[in-house]
Amino acid sequence: MKRQTFVMFLVIVAILGLPVTTMAGKAAGGRTNEALTVPFVFGDVGVQTVNSYSGRVLVKVRGTGQASGTSWGDAFYIFTDWDGNPVEPWHPTEWFNWTLWINGGPVDVFVDPIPPYNPDHVYVFQIDAPEGPLTFAVGDSYVGDNAGEYQIVVRDLPR
Repeated sequence: MKRQTFVMFLVIVAILGLPVTTMAGKAAGGRTNEALTVPFVFGDVGVQTVNSYSGRVLVKVRGTGQASGTSWGDAFYIFTDWDGNPVEPWHPTEWFNWTLWINGGPVDVFVDPIPPYNPDHVYVFQIDAPEGPLTFAVGDSYVGDNAGEYQIVVRDLPR
């Protein structure tokens, strides 16, 4: 039932033309790059790139949101409690971890070690992409209480 509700939500978002931005193109030197907006309300479904990627890829993630109840988090860390009070930033290790997901699982599968906490909530890192499009999401299957978004830029790197 939750999946049906979420699918209906996505249909409504598409009909209303709400912002889920994907911009793709070629950067200087012929490199593929694109920018995506990944709303937390999309949960673990996320947003897929237009382009396919393989090998080393540079990813820049900016943004915060609420996926763990009313706690605030970014791509790697939860940094408030449920009342919005600051806490020592911590990186959840559960499967549904309320932080960035890539291709259906926690970012930890692609990024090791996890970068240090950045209070500006901007992270730049490289991943070894499997062949094909990439999907970026937030690790949360219940999206009824979610808010916020990630802004992501993806760029392939020389081999």
